[in-house]
Amino acid sequence: MRIQKSTRFSLLLGLVLAILLAACGGGPAAPADSPNAQTGGTPEDAARSFFTNAMQGNDVSALICSSNAAGAASIQQGMDALKTSLAASGATIDTSGLTFTRTSESGDTAEVEVGGVIKLTIGETATEQPYPAATITLKNESGWKVCG
Repeated sequence: MRIQKSTRFSLLLGLVLAILLAACGGGPAAPADSPNAQTGGTPEDAARSFFTNAMQGNDVSALICSSNAAGAASIQQGMDALKTSLAASGATIDTSGLTFTRTSESGDTAEVEVGGVIKLTIGETATEQPYPAATITLKNESGWKVCG
C-alpha cells in the first residue's frame, strides 16, 4: 500500500503540531553560539528560536527552562522522531509564517503567543497549514527559555 503525498503531508504536519503543542502546553544539538540557539534577547526571539530548532529536528534542550527538565526528555524524543520522518520523506518545514507576540511580562517571566502559518514542502509540493494560536510561558534563566 502506497501513501499519497497529501496523506503524508497531513501525517507529518500532524506529528509536528502534536509535538510542538505538547512541548508548549504542559538530531544534533544546535551549538550555543548558533543564531538558531538564541536564548537571550527578547522572549519573542527565544520562542522563535525554540520553534525554528524544533521544526528542524534539532536538540531544543538548551532552549527549555531548568524546571521543565522532565519535559525536555519527552520533547527530545519527539524531535528525534520528527527528524527521522523529515529525512525519510525529504520534507522541509518553513516557520517564517509564524508570528511571536509578547502578551505579558513580569520580572523574569513572560508569555508569548505563537500563531500563523507553517509551510511543509515535500518534493515539488508545498502546503500551508494554520498553526493554532498558543500561548507559551518563558522564564529568564540567564537568557529566555521556554517553560511550557
